[in-house]
Amino acid sequence: VNLADKDDKIFEDGVKGMLMLIKPSSLSRYQFDIWFRYDKSSMNMIKEGTLIGIENFASNKDETKYSIVSVTSVMPIHYAIGETIEGYPGFVEEAAESSSLDWDQEKPIEDTTRIYCKAVPYNMQINTASALGSKKFDPKVEPEENLPMVGRQARIITSPWVEKLYNMALTDRPKDELIDIGKLPKDDLVDILVDWDELVRTHFGIFAYTKAGKSNLLSTCISKMIERANSL
Repeated sequence: VNLADKDDKIFEDGVKGMLMLIKPSSLSRYQFDIWFRYDKSSMNMIKEGTLIGIENFASNKDETKYSIVSVTSVMPIHYAIGETIEGYPGFVEEAAESSSLDWDQEKPIEDTTRIYCKAVPYNMQINTASALGSKKFDPKVEPEENLPMVGRQARIITSPWVEKLYNMALTDRPKDELIDIGKLPKDDLVDILVDWDELVRTHFGIFAYTKAGKSNLLSTCISKMIERANSL
């Protein structure tokens, strides 16, 4: 599926992490451990559900292929405290108070802090033309061919490309067959589209915790389907 506009950036500028570890998972096949250098801006940008691209083993001299992974947890870690608070209480409290100053940095100037992320496969990749390769083509989304490479940069995928990924199956559908049912909760620049005709012709379910908004979502879908049907 070719989804690119030539001016679309695939990755956010400046925010770069690293894939540190891959391990098997019974729930998602693999789990990825990714580290980002800490600063406030990055901490506010990286959330559960953030999509990240990491170069994978299928890359070659003409094509650079980025596996897409989805963040499942985000945790800022300071080396002085680590991930536990075991030890003499006075020392631990003093270390915590001292480390709190490092959370105020607006740029990643200290090596004392990291943003630890865990992620799972999205099972898709973005294929781009290598800068020094002979092949030239617009970036495209494909099924993932191989695992991302440990030690390679991890970069946040921009909102326009997140929208393309979420709505990929609807790219070639006429606009009058689609309804916009809302924004992605973590990114209000991303519209979520639905084929309203297909929705009413098949079974579907909405699953979430109590008070998560299931009834509101269903109401929105029905309202927009009726509005679209009346406009035809």
